[in-house]
Order: sequence, then structure tokens, then C-alpha cells
Amino acid sequence: MRKKYAKLVPVLLGSLFFMLLYSPVDGIQTNENHSVSTSIIENNPVRIDYYIFLSGKYSPIDMDVSNHVIINITLPRNPLALPYNLTLYFLPFSIEVISELPLGASSEYGFFGSPPTGYLIIHVPANASYSSIQLEGQLSGQSFFWRNSASVSVFSYLGFTAIDVRLFLVPPRQSKVLRLYSRAVPDLKYAKERFGENEAYVVDQQDFMRLQTTSGLSILYENETWEIYAFIIILATISVILLFFYSTRFKTLLTKVSSVSDAGKIWSKLQKPTAVLKKISHLIMGSIRFAHRKLRNLDSLKLLAAFLACGVLMASISLISGPDPRTKVYVFSSTKETADEIKDFIVNRGGVAVTSLEEFGDVETLSNLGIFSAAIIADFLPPLQRDVEQKIFYALANIRSEEYAHSILVLRVENTSWYASDSFMSQIEMRYPGKTRVIESLNSFEIAWGKIEGRKNVFGLIVNLETYFAMSAAVGVLSFVLVFIGLAFLANKLVEVGKKPAATGLPEAIVYTIFYFVFTQGIYAVCSVLLAMPLGLHTTRLEAKITAVSLIPPLPIFAPRGFGGGSNPRMLAGIAGFFFGAVLSFRGGAKLDKATVLALLVSLFFIIVDPLTSGLILHEFILLNTVGPSFGAAFQTESYVRDFLANIGIAMGGWASPTYGLSTGIILYFMGAIPLCLFPKLQKVSAALLLSISMIAVGTGGIRVADMNPWKMLASIMPGILVGFLVALGFFLISIAEGKIREKFGQ
Repeated sequence: MRKKYAKLVPVLLGSLFFMLLYSPVDGIQTNENHSVSTSIIENNPVRIDYYIFLSGKYSPIDMDVSNHVIINITLPRNPLALPYNLTLYFLPFSIEVISELPLGASSEYGFFGSPPTGYLIIHVPANASYSSIQLEGQLSGQSFFWRNSASVSVFSYLGFTAIDVRLFLVPPRQSKVLRLYSRAVPDLKYAKERFGENEAYVVDQQDFMRLQTTSGLSILYENETWEIYAFIIILATISVILLFFYSTRFKTLLTKVSSVSDAGKIWSKLQKPTAVLKKISHLIMGSIRFAHRKLRNLDSLKLLAAFLACGVLMASISLISGPDPRTKVYVFSSTKETADEIKDFIVNRGGVAVTSLEEFGDVETLSNLGIFSAAIIADFLPPLQRDVEQKIFYALANIRSEEYAHSILVLRVENTSWYASDSFMSQIEMRYPGKTRVIESLNSFEIAWGKIEGRKNVFGLIVNLETYFAMSAAVGVLSFVLVFIGLAFLANKLVEVGKKPAATGLPEAIVYTIFYFVFTQGIYAVCSVLLAMPLGLHTTRLEAKITAVSLIPPLPIFAPRGFGGGSNPRMLAGIAGFFFGAVLSFRGGAKLDKATVLALLVSLFFIIVDPLTSGLILHEFILLNTVGPSFGAAFQTESYVRDFLANIGIAMGGWASPTYGLSTGIILYFMGAIPLCLFPKLQKVSAALLLSISMIAVGTGGIRVADMNPWKMLASIMPGILVGFLVALGFFLISIAEGKIREKFGQ
């Protein structure tokens, strides 16, 4: 009798969890202040109103939702006697129209810094008549599970002190705003105003000026009718799961009911669809059994052989098809127009250029791999002196041409924008006198460019550009396969060594964990050097064709703008591979609580669909690590975790120098991998929870193999092992508690 009623415990717990999960909460958790003044400040000569019209297009997943932007700039009614510049800085969105400029006025539009920050300078002549300048453009947003998000460009101003500014966020009709958040101003206040048939969220002057350009203002919203459809999806999912797993019992029950009740005959009509589900169930289970028979002989040794073979294949393709047949250089420029002009100049002469607007965060890694034959300094304004010391100087020291001594060309061409600043040029000349040459005319630039030569194929092969692109894309695809097979091997091996005594199993687990990361990062670095193109980068713009994975053709739904640095596909490949390897190990005696895994997966799905907005935090985490901007809870929680990992690393000697720097991602990888060796020794629920956390941590941290920085890896190994020990200890204690509960209440 005790065992009979014990089966009701998970049902009651699941029901309680479901009730708590979907209890109603307030939709928006940002402070609202209806008393914020929106009146025009007296005597302000310039007024700027930003209108962000958010898209009403909702999709399961869309990384390029277009939001319409209008900026109205109202010049003073009383003309000023002197000319002046009105300068706007903002994170880039596409400006398509600049209209209604006063007579004699002009504008400049460009980018600088990292991440690229856009700027618009409006040159207003003296005694300019009163007018309202209008800018129109598009701001890209994201849609995930029929919820839209956007990181609104936040602006600051220089060149004019008296400005009255307001930001209007206009959601579509019949929408519900769930989050309105700024990392720079967590207590951001706003007002609500009617805007035609819609309700606009207005950020006024006082709080608007507190926003920082690099942080942005993020908004998350959904259609107000989405909750109804979400409930329908959830009920349909539950029904299909029940019918799928209990189709035979359900059919028998319907037969009994219909035989004793006329009303039951109505329900007997459901026997036909139940039979169909039963056939589908048998088909799926048969496919699973077939796959299991084929994969049952797949063990860690065969996975290791496939892992090594994939790495050798990637290196071989890179060796034969690389390097890039074009001379590749790096261009330091802060304006889009100048960068494009220099890039066109180089492309027209058979070369290729990567600009600081396309990739600046990993410039030191790219130069260290020997990808560039020269660096060209134009109108570049370093955003921070720290970047000059840690990135630019380090990069310039590693950039060299095989034949030409001057690998740093400083452009000072008169009457053009190809003109380096005096201060930056003096720093470069002082630090690299033998490598630097100042170019003062286009003719000199032409002569210097002719002396710069790219790298040659080690076998003397001449590979045409189309073949090079195809082979590089193939290596990019194989880079995801390498991560999948490698982490499948690692997970399988960790579970295998976990069956040994801790004294021998734990050291083996550490060795295999280090081996995967070192080998994978080594293959990434070797292929990048041989191809003269980075195999992947941790961060890069999606549109920039800088990495090998960016040459893979875009996928219409999942990667409509390309793969960029490949971080997200690499993370998904890692999670899938780690889970696959762990599942393969189950036949050897490691058991997993199937009901717990099913409950976790179904709960995850319910939270993502989330009809009553209780799962917003998890939704924000998914956005943060996949397609969208960062919001309060997810960003702060992730920041706490990263700060915790970083502090452990610093305490163990990390960041002793800029070169010997930490990577919290690598620490996270070790934190997830090492505890998995406890899997065979844990109770069922604890084991399922450990596997869930491990595969996410390993997949997320494992993307750092693309950093291709051995010093970061060395600095992060010991802190990662320590954190892995702490997490393993925590799960061991949880498993002991679970065992006591099982003893008391029965299995």
C-alpha cells in the first residue's frame, strides 16, 4: 500500500510546481513614474525626439526583425549668428533618409571604435532658418517563440549644450510590454503617453542623459493574445505526450467505457486517432531501436579515433587549399566612408582588407596567427588607451610582411580623409621605427602596396579564389563536427572513468578534459594559420566575411545573415555532442531517470512558451545566449556567476599581466565537465540534473576554443579545476540527500 501511494508523490509535486510556475505576475517590472515631466524646457534652442516604432511581426525565431526609426530634430526659432555643429552618437542602425536640412546645411555619417559606434554630424550654417530635420532608418530586432525584443540605440550629444530630448518607444497595437530595461540605469523611469491609437513609453531628458551609449535600452514584448495560444500549445503538448506513451492503455479504457455507456460511444470515436498515434509511436521507437543497434558498438575509443581523424582532415584541407591567395591587410579607420574607400583601393589591386569597424575585439589574436601582411593606419581614433596598450600595440608587433620591411603604413594624404592623427602617428613611430612608413601621396601608397606580398602555399600550389572559399567553408563546417564528436567522446569517457575509484577516476577525468580543449584549440589555430583566415572567433559581426564559418551559406531561419564568428552554432554543437556521448554510455550500466529527464524537458518547453510570464527569467537567459539583447535578471545573474569565476581565477594568479589573462568561459567549461565523472555514483534525479547543467556549461564555455589564445587557457585551467571540484562536491551532497529521501519514502 505504501508503494502504491508513493507513486502519487511525483504527481502532486509536479502539480504544485506547475501551479507555482504559471502563477500570474506583473508583466513589466521596471519602475514607472507617471509624474515625469514631458514639457519642453524653456529656452532650449534644439529639440530632438526619437521615435522607435516596434514591429508587430512575431515569429518562432527571426534574428532580423525590422523596427522603423524616425528622429525629428527641431532647430531654434531664433537663428543663431554663428555656424555650429550638431553631433549625435549612437549604436549603429541604418539611416536611410536625411530630409529637410536648412539651406546651406550638410551632414556626415560614419562609425568609430569597438563595438562600432555611429555618429551623425549636421553642419548648420549661421543664421539658419527655423526647420525640422527628419532622419529615417531601421533598427534590427529579434523574435523568439513569438516574443520580440530589441536593443534600442541610445544616443548622446556633443557640440551643443542646450538640447531637449525625448525617446518614444511605440509598441505595436494589441501588444504587451514585458520588460523595459537598461544595464546602465536599472532604476530607469518612464512615462506612458497616448500616441495615436497606441500607447508609447517615454523616457525624458533627466533619465535619458543617464543612459550610456554602449549599454542600450532593451525591450521585450509580445502580442496580448499570445497567452491564449500558449495555453492551447501546452494542452496539446500534454495530450500528445500522454497519448503517445499510453496509447494502448487509453484505447483499452475507451473500449471499456463505450461498452457500458451510450455516452462512451462518443469517446470511442477517438480510438482511430489513438491507433494512428500508436503506429507513429511504434515507428519512432523502431527508429530509435534501429539507431541504437547501429550505435551500440560505438564507444569512447571509436569516438576518439573519429575526433582525431576529423582534426587531421581539417588540417590537411587547410594545408592544401591555404593560404588566402590575396594579400590580406588590416585597416585602422574610424569612419565608414574612409574604411570603404581604402578597402576598395586594396580590392581593386587584388588584395583584401579587414577593417577595425568589422573586427576589433580579436585583432591581437588575428595578428598573432600571422593572417595579415601589413597594417594601414588612417583616420583612426582609439576608443581607450587600454585598447592601444593591450590590443593595438600587441597586434602591430606581430604584423609583418615576408618581403617588405615596412609592414605599418601610416596614411597622411593631403586633401583626403586618409589622414592619421598626429598623436597616434607619433606613438606608432616611436614604438615601431623600423616597421613604420608614412605615406603622403596616393602614388607613394601605390608603390608601397606593390611591395607587400601575401603568404605562399607551402607546396607551391596556386589555388583560385573560388576553390579557396569552398575549401574554407568546408573546414568551417567540419569545425562544428569536430566540437560535436570531441565533446561526445569527452562525455562518454567521463562517465566511463566515473565507474572507477575516485582516486584514479578523477585525475583521468581532468586529463581528458584538458586534452579535448588543448587539441581542439590547437586544430582551430593550425587551420587558421594555414588558411590565413580565422576558423572562428568568439565575437564578430554577422555580415562580415572574416572567418571560415562566415563563408558557409546562410540558413533562411536559423542564420539568415550568416554565421559570423560561429559562436552560437559551436555552442549548440557542443551541447548536442556532450548529451549524445553521455547517452551512449548508458548501455554500460549508467542509468538515467527517464521520467526526470522528460519532466525537465517538458518544464523547459512550458517555461519558454510561458503563458503567464512566470518564465521570463529563463526566456531572458535564452535570449542572452542565442539571438537577443540582455535584460535585468539574466544579465545580473550571469554577471554574478562570471564575477565569481573571475575572482577565483584572479586569486590563483590570473590577470597577472595583460597577456596572462583569464577567460571565464574556459573556467565555465571545466566547471561543467569535471563533475560529470560522478554521474555513475549519483542518485537518478541528481544525475539527471548534473547532466543538464554540465552539457549547458560545457557547450557555453567550450566556444572559447575559438579564442586561440594559449595563455588564456593556461591561466584558466587551475581555477577551472578548482571550481569543478566545488561543483562536484555540491552534487555529491545533493545525491546523499536524495538517497536519504528515497530510503524514507521509498523508491
